[in-house]
Amino acid sequence: MDSHLAEGGRSSDFECTINPDEPPDLIVNWKQGKPWGVEVTRAYQQVQQIGNKGISSSEEVSAYLRKFGGELRELTKQIRRRDCSLYLEIPGPFNSWKRSVPTKQWKEETQGRILRHISSGESSILRFPGGNLRPGAPGRRWFFMIGGPATELTSTITAMLSRSLTDKARRLEHWKERFEQCWLLILNCYPLADDSVEIESILRQIAPSDARLAGFDGVLWSGFPDRTLLRISLS
Repeated sequence: MDSHLAEGGRSSDFECTINPDEPPDLIVNWKQGKPWGVEVTRAYQQVQQIGNKGISSSEEVSAYLRKFGGELRELTKQIRRRDCSLYLEIPGPFNSWKRSVPTKQWKEETQGRILRHISSGESSILRFPGGNLRPGAPGRRWFFMIGGPATELTSTITAMLSRSLTDKARRLEHWKERFEQCWLLILNCYPLADDSVEIESILRQIAPSDARLAGFDGVLWSGFPDRTLLRISLS
């Protein structure tokens, strides 16, 4: 079943189709048996939100920092007399530099420091909470890079999987019909989560911790970059 779902959802035993009246996202119709419902989600590394105590995916925070980096490039275009390399870091549990700093305040203070440093023509490195600016040779080129947060792998994967499970578990009560079994297909978007044995162990630890998760019979894990599905029973 797993390989066929990854390759298009058809075999001699079942057919997997997109549900036009979701949730759930997919329906697996078995030729010998009752249909299964399958929810689908992407799993991202969870990181501290910028400026408050919430948690976001690394994709959301990266988008915020990319936008800020683009704004700084435009703001400094007319005053840059040296090539500049800007590095901004995604906040995480081991580099909590912005947990108590409001987003607007951090952004305004960082922008002010960078503008003053570039305007002065300084060639020294400017270090600030959440990154650094490295002036280079005379010129106007702009280089920009975002770095991932420092992390402890097992706790990071646990947080990621827990978020995926609980988010989709909330949808179970809204499913439009009952199914023989309910599964969650997780598409992994975190390259460091590549040990299938560890993934299975963590999922089995998480499942008993929340009564809502009892609604899932199991998880279909789609790794990165190998998308071959691993079936993990939770019942």
